[in-house]
Amino acid sequence: MGQKHSKRIDTVIGDPSSLPSTLMNNMINQLNLLDNQFKSNFDSESDKAMNVKGIKDPSTVSLNNQLRIEYLSEFNIEEIRETVTLSLKIANSAYEDKLDLTEKNINSFANLVANFYSQSKVSANSGNPTFSFLMNRVVPGVFVCVGCSSLSYKELQSFGKETVVGTSFIYKIMVSTDDIVTEERNNTIMTLQKEIEIVRSTVMKATGLYVNGLITADEQYDVAVRAYNAQIIIQNQIDALSSPQLNCELGSSSTRSQTSTIIYTTPLEKSLENQKIWK
Repeated sequence: MGQKHSKRIDTVIGDPSSLPSTLMNNMINQLNLLDNQFKSNFDSESDKAMNVKGIKDPSTVSLNNQLRIEYLSEFNIEEIRETVTLSLKIANSAYEDKLDLTEKNINSFANLVANFYSQSKVSANSGNPTFSFLMNRVVPGVFVCVGCSSLSYKELQSFGKETVVGTSFIYKIMVSTDDIVTEERNNTIMTLQKEIEIVRSTVMKATGLYVNGLITADEQYDVAVRAYNAQIIIQNQIDALSSPQLNCELGSSSTRSQTSTIIYTTPLEKSLENQKIWK
């Protein structure tokens, strides 16, 4: 796990044998000792969140882990934004830009993660590290899990009145081919259902015209027959897309084509769904 200190912290630490340096090392050692538990909690919550979403084929395409030491008053959001943006772009390129990730939703999610990190810092305790977790569906098929474990420290002689916060930060991007296929199927079903509504509305209008003597009975009958036949065709399409057998076949084919490449990026420097904080 890489480490990064803010410039202000580096200035205070100075000599490696100084008291501030010793205090920083103690904080780092405490977080490192709990690193395995932190990662275990993160993996457990990631699996749980994906199961809740019904995702059975997640593939990790980007993984990032770092320890950051900063003053509580420091908000180096831009550094985190840049790294999250880079990670999402690398994940998108790994799938030949087929993940429907646009600059707009990449920037929006990068802001969300940066603010989530800042929230974790504010939630830090001086006794035991807190644990915060976030899972979000960025676009169909792309899920990001973020975990933060923060510990705060105050020492007047070394750091003045300000609070120093150490945060272990894990960031993982996962892709689900099944979710992409499912979302496309759901969108198609919604379009077909809208088509049925339009067909039914046409029949009602034709009936109204007939009642008001504006069209003949034969004309009204022709509209009704065409609408009836159209509804049968559309409903058969909906039933085919909704069939359990098709769902099973889609799941099997997408799982076979699933890639499992993991891309490690440089060290880390929307609704808040599935967020949890333990103290």
